[in-house]
Amino acid sequence: MKTENKSILLNMWKNKLSNTDLVRLSQDLDTVNDEKLENLMLLPLKNPILTFLLSIFLGIFAVDRFYLGDISRGLIKLFCFLGIFVIFLAMAVVGMNAAMAENPESFNLVFFIVIIFALYFIVLVWYFLDLYFTFKKAKKINFNTINKAIQE
Repeated sequence: MKTENKSILLNMWKNKLSNTDLVRLSQDLDTVNDEKLENLMLLPLKNPILTFLLSIFLGIFAVDRFYLGDISRGLIKLFCFLGIFVIFLAMAVVGMNAAMAENPESFNLVFFIVIIFALYFIVLVWYFLDLYFTFKKAKKINFNTINKAIQE
């Protein structure tokens, strides 16, 4: 019964843990009794695929970070993205006003375009890095949750 429960657990966890963590937990499960194995099946684990999808579609609102329980980084991410968006909108309004003004030479279009592309580049790099890090963090949280339950 113990080896059957162990294989069921490892199969359940294969998409929620990294391969190295799965091997490490496989060795740790040899020392766990049947009752604890059954309790491990009921552990609430984060879904890395859901985390990845939340990052893609709602990452700009930091929903992925809030899902992982990382409230402080979620708030930082949310305020940074909102701040960059506000700066972008303010620059667009200033640029449009300057373009419509009586003296369009006072508006430096090249500077405006460089700043907008710099902000866009920063957001894009941050976005892709965060996709990777939130996916990895979900697996790390799962490993820590399982490891803590085994040690208890």
